[in-house]
Amino acid sequence: MRGKVPTTDVALAFFSWLLFFRFARFFFSWWLFRDYAVRSAATPLLFAASLTFSLSIFQMVLFEVTDIMHAGSRQWVWRVDLIAMTYLMVLVLPGSLFYAVAREYGVVRKQAVVWASCMLVLYLYGFWRLGSILEPDLPHQPVEGLLIYYKRSSKRQDMANSKCYVAATALFSIRNFVSRVSLLGVVFMALLSGFGAVNCPYEYMTFFWRRVAEEDIEFLEKRLRHNLDILIAKKKRLTLEVRASVRRQGETFAEAEKRSFFSKVVRFLSSNQDDTTYIKGLEAEILTLESLGRELFLEVNDLRDVQAQSLQARTLRGRQTKLHNFYVELNLNIDTRPSKTIKVEGNDVTSLMAPTIARMEPITMARPKIPFN
Repeated sequence: MRGKVPTTDVALAFFSWLLFFRFARFFFSWWLFRDYAVRSAATPLLFAASLTFSLSIFQMVLFEVTDIMHAGSRQWVWRVDLIAMTYLMVLVLPGSLFYAVAREYGVVRKQAVVWASCMLVLYLYGFWRLGSILEPDLPHQPVEGLLIYYKRSSKRQDMANSKCYVAATALFSIRNFVSRVSLLGVVFMALLSGFGAVNCPYEYMTFFWRRVAEEDIEFLEKRLRHNLDILIAKKKRLTLEVRASVRRQGETFAEAEKRSFFSKVVRFLSSNQDDTTYIKGLEAEILTLESLGRELFLEVNDLRDVQAQSLQARTLRGRQTKLHNFYVELNLNIDTRPSKTIKVEGNDVTSLMAPTIARMEPITMARPKIPFN
């Protein structure tokens, strides 16, 4: 982009990014994960950054329509958003996901970094191989200008190296990255929409809801409180045992000066082994109790959510939503009923949405007449 970007446009762009970032943090903590208990500062930041640049791209589309900001400024902001989103989706988010999975399975930090790096390399190779599917449909990039310097050279090796450089530049350009990301986005959106079409009625229709009694929730809450009491007692016991083990080791070293060398070694190894075995047993019990506590908490939380949904469905707003859902379902059943074969320009077209085809616009009905090369 040539020329300087006006100061007002720069201020507007940075203010928009800051506003979108604050909204993304608020949306993450208040709406998506209100009880977010995982102590990971990277997850909210990555979500906020991704949503910030996504909203900024949508804002640039609106600014293009309404002619807000200069054309050069919009191009600059658009390019920054695309580069940032591409960098996040291709490198940062997959690497963070691989690292989080490794840490979830108990891998130490250094090994988790190595494992995540190896998986990221494999992912980038698959991402690069995806270009072989898209290459016939991608527009050819103008690379003649890159060869001007090399055409003046008389050596064939320099010319071959220049072609390799141009091929690598075209392969890893922002256009090819965006095309690959777009293809993956369409695929995942199709998968998520199919999942949502099945899961949404299951989650929100009262026919599929469980009948939750208050006694069941109270019983699980008592089990959860009892589990927490045992967990606290075990952790106190572990702390006392660690302190006692350190004190016994000090006493053993003090008494060892009065004994023979052989008795020193035998007494030290036996006492140290007993303490280590008991402490490891306590740590294993604590891990088991913590996992049980998480499962009980999630079960209680799910039951409370189902109970709240049941109470909300009995209100006036809930009944209105239920009637609206029935109307939408009836309309879908009417529009998707089977119909007989329709002939369009001599071709048999079997349709499952006869009313929709009957209400098609002229340009939609003329679509089979358009030749495709």
